[in-house]
Amino acid sequence: ALRRSASATLQRLEQTFAGAQDVRLVEARIGMRPMPVDGLPVIGTVPSAEGLYAAVMHSGITNAAAVGLFAAHEILGGEREVLLERFRPERFCIN
Repeated sequence: ALRRSASATLQRLEQTFAGAQDVRLVEARIGMRPMPVDGLPVIGTVPSAEGLYAAVMHSGITNAAAVGLFAAHEILGGEREVLLERFRPERFCIN
């Protein structure tokens, strides 16, 4: 079923994009989707791991552009983005 689904996706790709006829399916895998226990994304520095910035979410494809922009601003600029506050990793920390 996985191979059939991957092949169907490749076929749609070939029908949609010029030059995609040269694309070949090498491998198909099933992976686990990240889903925090509260269902919300986990975005920000991880308190227990110096230098680690996490951006984990179920809706990564739809949120990738915005989260990437906010993460870059936080990582490079050193200031916390207020829109990400409810998604911080420290909400899971035990004080």
